[in-house]
Amino acid sequence: MSSNIISRKLAISFINHSCLLLGLAASFSWLYFGQRVSSWGRALHPNPLVDLGLLSLAVWLFKKMTCWFFPSRKTKITNLISLAMLQILIMIILVMGYAMVVTHKGEGRVVPGKAYKEYDRGDFSKEFIRACSSGESQTGLMYDAAADSGVCTRFGEQFNHLNELEFYNTNLTPLQSGCCKPPSYCSYEFKNATIWKEKYLRKYFFKKDCMYWINEGEKTLLDGYCFYCDSCMGAILFNIKSEWRHMVLTDTLVFISLLLFYSLRRRFFSYFH
Repeated sequence: MSSNIISRKLAISFINHSCLLLGLAASFSWLYFGQRVSSWGRALHPNPLVDLGLLSLAVWLFKKMTCWFFPSRKTKITNLISLAMLQILIMIILVMGYAMVVTHKGEGRVVPGKAYKEYDRGDFSKEFIRACSSGESQTGLMYDAAADSGVCTRFGEQFNHLNELEFYNTNLTPLQSGCCKPPSYCSYEFKNATIWKEKYLRKYFFKKDCMYWINEGEKTLLDGYCFYCDSCMGAILFNIKSEWRHMVLTDTLVFISLLLFYSLRRRFFSYFH
């Protein structure tokens, strides 16, 4: 078997296995992320890498089915669909680079005297915010998904028994820190995890998050807590950013593993042929 034929076969095999493994990784990530919120519309997790991974898996399955039904044309079908899968892989690599660039900001703010971090919409790059919340409808879905997750409904049950010092030394999740309590810069006095007393009239607050905060049990149009605050959106964006980076890491490991495997395989063919 000539070296060119071996190289072509290995290249096609690499493309096929890349699409399969990246598709499986995207499927597991989609299921894992989807189970963390009640909304299966993935409003809280717009992830282009997951979408491209699912697309690559769909194309791989289509190729297998087509080759099964038309075995006499297997070579032509494989070559043609492998070209389409190669384009998807190139798109995945480009999106991986884009994801790393736009998620370089927004690590959370360290608050002196507190074990948890706080988040704000303004801490993230404009490109990342634009990619995640394209339009008011998508932004509303993200807020609704955070509210539907029940994270703040369980907040009081988990932390209302703690005193002020114990609460401040608790490692809260981003959604708990951003959506279920007022930001530290607001003039609120701690009573318990869900009740905070105003020190001054709200008209003197200099940020809207302080005005939007709602204690547990207060009946307003906003329906509880601080889901429409920039701090809550910052927490949502931090979760999305973490998931984007998780997929970038997963895809990178898949690519590196396959490259090493096919490099060794190419050396094996070269040595014995």
